[in-house]
Amino acid sequence: MTIPALEKSWEFNVNIACGGQSTDERDCADYCIKVKNALVGFASGHWRVKASSDGTNADYEDRWNSPAALLWGTGDHAWIVLRNDTTGLEICFDFNNASARYAEMHVSPSAGFDVSDPSKSVRPTATDTMTWDSSDAFGAFNGNWRGRAHVMQSTDGECVRFLQCTNNNLVGVVLLEAIKDPMSTWVTNQFYCFAYGSSLGIDMYSRAYSAETYARTRYNSSLVGGFLTTEGTSGGPLGVLMTSPDPLTGEWLFAPVGLWILYGGYQGRKGSLYDLWFGPKALNPTGDAFPSNGTRQFVQFGFMVFPWNGSTPQVF
Repeated sequence: MTIPALEKSWEFNVNIACGGQSTDERDCADYCIKVKNALVGFASGHWRVKASSDGTNADYEDRWNSPAALLWGTGDHAWIVLRNDTTGLEICFDFNNASARYAEMHVSPSAGFDVSDPSKSVRPTATDTMTWDSSDAFGAFNGNWRGRAHVMQSTDGECVRFLQCTNNNLVGVVLLEAIKDPMSTWVTNQFYCFAYGSSLGIDMYSRAYSAETYARTRYNSSLVGGFLTTEGTSGGPLGVLMTSPDPLTGEWLFAPVGLWILYGGYQGRKGSLYDLWFGPKALNPTGDAFPSNGTRQFVQFGFMVFPWNGSTPQVF
């Protein structure tokens, strides 16, 4: 297809080296610190540290600066709350994990985490929390992990994405998205997708079919799961069926991403996502750039196509 025109402007902190910190917990902490630094470092602003704990002190300072200084466990441990002052969205990373392999990630769409009395031993809570815990494998993997973090957001702060890559594969993706053309009765208008997998990589086509496990939204006060949708036929998604470029144009297909809710009395198509597409499964799942003229305006990660800043994508 013709290279699409972006509906939003984007900024990028990408190709960030992570890991190699000698222990699993420090590798995970390094990744989380790099994501935090990327978010608060964007030129457009939006993000700030609301409160944090390194396990020794808990207050309104940013205490997440060194992986070695952050404590893990079910007692005193590290956590951090990041706030988007434009949208009201807040993220909490929490190292309340006895196995010290993965972080927990919590999202508050609007209520905000209560940091009125920061504690070293208990993370802040919010009345509208959505949680992805250690079983979802956020952050790192066993064995001296090394990889790259790619963090991008729309300059209006409404869409935020961070990707984790290693061994030329996408192994983690978080999408914190404003919904395009949502229902008029939907107050929240936000969608959140969290997918983590093994070092063999993530196929976002397969995750889309089981996305209700990973993808969540709030229909006003109700927490509901969702599915990612794409164009297709009875034979499957077009990006899977298309095994070669269009013979008339020589172009690959980018298929828009939609949101579908099936259960809980909220059935139906609920909108689509800005500037995000399912790409061609015939190409490399992660790292291929478009167009072929070297401008690298888009890059495929896990068979999803993201806007890009022209740099060479590093996925190792």
